[in-house]
Parts: sequence; structure tokens; C-alpha cells
Amino acid sequence: MFNLGPGEMLVILLVGLIVLGPTKLPKALKQIGAFISEVRRISAGFRHDLEEVVEAPVREVKSTFNASPTSNSTLPNTSPPSNSSPLDSSASSQDTTDGT
Repeated sequence: MFNLGPGEMLVILLVGLIVLGPTKLPKALKQIGAFISEVRRISAGFRHDLEEVVEAPVREVKSTFNASPTSNSTLPNTSPPSNSSPLDSSASSQDTTDGT
């Protein structure tokens, strides 16, 4: 989580022992452990909720495609639109008339 090695952990514990003393250090370590446990629990819940929100539409789409027949007649037309539009043809016919 914090990428601390055993040497760093030992230094932190020694500093904690000097600052807090031998009577308060165990209680402080217990509170830190409870805090880290709570953060992990909240993080796991958030991750689960986020995955559920993201995966629900995907599962719905997969189930729709798995339940539909394999016939191509039910698929929408996905051909690309043509390059010419009706406006282009009317504009070109007006341009061919000579105004003189």
C-alpha cells in the first residue's frame, strides 16, 4: 500500500515509541490498524459499486445479443451514408443555368 520495507517500518516504530512512549504506542497502533481496515473496507465497497455500475449495461447488452436470433435481418442498416446529398444535386442544377 505505502511500499514500506522492514527497515522503514522499524524506524517508524522506534520514532513512535520515542514520541508516544511504551504505554500509548500499542493503543495508537491499534487505532491506526482500525483506520486502515476501515479505509480498505470503504475502498472495496466503492470498487464493487463502481464495477456494478459499469458492468450492468455490458451484461444487459450481452444478454440482448445472446437472446436475439442470429438472423441478419434484425440488425439495423450500418452501411455508411452516401457522399452526395439531395441539396448538392439541386444546387448543381441551379448553377448550370446561365443568368445572361
